[in-house]
Amino acid sequence: MLDRTLTPDSERFQRFSCPCDISDRAQQFQSDPLEFMDAHIYPAEAVYDEQMRESGDPHLHPTILEELKAEARKRGLWNSFTRIPSGGRD
Repeated sequence: MLDRTLTPDSERFQRFSCPCDISDRAQQFQSDPLEFMDAHIYPAEAVYDEQMRESGDPHLHPTILEELKAEARKRGLWNSFTRIPSGGRD
């Protein structure tokens, strides 16, 4: 399992939170990935570990990764760093 010392509930994470007012869109950019991590990524760590262990191949690309990528795409979280056609004025 990964060390998740930088979780939304952790003291370390809170230090990096912005004390200023941020837009609703910016809040959504922050909350959506965190909710996705809590609901899908962290629970999938055990599945990932199991798939890697069962395969015996340290270079395996476990199927759980593709499932997580598909869910991220469905939620609009995949490639969120790409340029917005409107120039970001949405």
